[in-house]
Amino acid sequence: MLAALVKFFHVHRLGKLTLWPMSRALRQAFQATTSPPVGGWTQNPGDLVFVQPRWRGRQTGNATANFTRFAYGGGPYLTQSSAGLVQAVLDRLGYLEDGGHLGEATDLFCIANRKELQKFELQEKDSLSSKLSKLHAIFTSQHRLQAWRVSYDDIGVREHLQQTGHIQSAGAAKEQVLEGMRDLLLKEAGLRPQELPQSYTALTAHCLRHINRRDPNNRR
Repeated sequence: MLAALVKFFHVHRLGKLTLWPMSRALRQAFQATTSPPVGGWTQNPGDLVFVQPRWRGRQTGNATANFTRFAYGGGPYLTQSSAGLVQAVLDRLGYLEDGGHLGEATDLFCIANRKELQKFELQEKDSLSSKLSKLHAIFTSQHRLQAWRVSYDDIGVREHLQQTGHIQSAGAAKEQVLEGMRDLLLKEAGLRPQELPQSYTALTAHCLRHINRRDPNNRR
């Protein structure tokens, strides 16, 4: 419903739409539709994509808490379908870095959103071109909610690196954290140099998995 309202307001240039609470958005829509324009309303052009970046965490029955997760994710946004749509979405969600590694970014996105992607024929063994093609089709679908998890936060990794002496401060420069993560994965996780991820985001994801595996609170 929210995506439809946003697209409707955008196409007809009806001004800003309040996204939350939903009741207010519906009132705005009702008021806007009481006076149809000359010639009637324009149909959905079919090329608009309303993305709702979702902060990590479980969905709950609390509507306010769930909307807060979207706000923490950077807030929803409207974009237009294009040849570079998938790359643009991955970049906006934090998976793709400047001039970065598209293959790693795509894999990380698919892993983080595995549950949401299960209903589509997208598998980890697919080639990069196949994944990009399928993601483009998913993102441009006008009949599904485009709510996707944002990329991995490095706060926990920074704290662990400081505690284990890989960096001096949790607020260290990104370059120092990058080296610290590589050192952690080589010395503690047992990765070989050729197995190290290339991007900062992928390194963060690997370090988080390593840290979580060693956390006794995560063991059954």
